[in-house]
Amino acid sequence: MFFANILKKLLSNPMGMFVYGILSKWYFMALIPIFVVTYWVLKGLSESGILNDLESFINAGFLQIKAVAQHCAPKMRKLSDVWDCLQNTPPYVPEGQEPILNQQLQDGMNMQPELIDNQHINQNVQE
Repeated sequence: MFFANILKKLLSNPMGMFVYGILSKWYFMALIPIFVVTYWVLKGLSESGILNDLESFINAGFLQIKAVAQHCAPKMRKLSDVWDCLQNTPPYVPEGQEPILNQQLQDGMNMQPELIDNQHINQNVQE
């Protein structure tokens, strides 16, 4: 409601209409080229393989962080043990429900939208 009152005041003045027109045109003149350039930059990075390399680098870093959290967090009481663990961290081993969750996430990302809707309906009917 507050925004509508401000908009009425702004549009009732001819100078307000002029400023609003310039700002809205400038917004679109800047916004459209930004989207176009961003699209082409990301497409070029994807085709050159840089995005895949970046994704694998980030995934490796996350696995290292998970390994440190899994193996070094229990050793927090003694600083020398933590330091030794950080220097020689064992590889990360998924525990509990994590492999099942990862598989379900991968299956969900690979499904078509029609199958997801039907699967959701079938699950509700079975319950």
